[in-house]
Amino acid sequence: QYYYKDGQGYLVKAKYVKMKTGEIKMYRVEKKVNFRYSSYSNTILIPINSTFWINSIQIFLVIFYILYGAVFLFIIFNFIALLIDISRNMAFDIVNIRRLKHMSTYGFIISLIPSALNLCAYIFFIENYMNQDIELEYDFWKYDFYVLISSIIIFLFYTAFNSGMKIKQENDLTI
Repeated sequence: QYYYKDGQGYLVKAKYVKMKTGEIKMYRVEKKVNFRYSSYSNTILIPINSTFWINSIQIFLVIFYILYGAVFLFIIFNFIALLIDISRNMAFDIVNIRRLKHMSTYGFIISLIPSALNLCAYIFFIENYMNQDIELEYDFWKYDFYVLISSIIIFLFYTAFNSGMKIKQENDLTI
């Protein structure tokens, strides 16, 4: 159990002690912690006192979201261009093969980067804020699993289209 009193966070833990008579007594042990806890979102709120770090984190997140959005829009643009070429009966073209390869590569990258950042944050919090009384919940693929699966499926389409282009080229050479 966590509570906040007089500007300080406390973690309450039950401690069981076996008495000489054989009975087990429970004591409440309060331990000061250097963070706050939000039961609404089930998250630990780490205090950042330096404006440098606050600004650095905000700038990093803005740049990250802009790059993430640009790559995502690039994938969508290539997908739409691929659909247009397929509707024009130009499916097995080298440009479409490259589009599929780029879509699968960038999809794989944008699924791994947030997971890598989550892993780094997990390691940082384990080293600096966790102890034996706190269990940190870690879900590595919570949000990026579907993007990774989509990029694998697009890679399979890439291999199929690449084989189809080779068969089409061989077929065009035969009379």
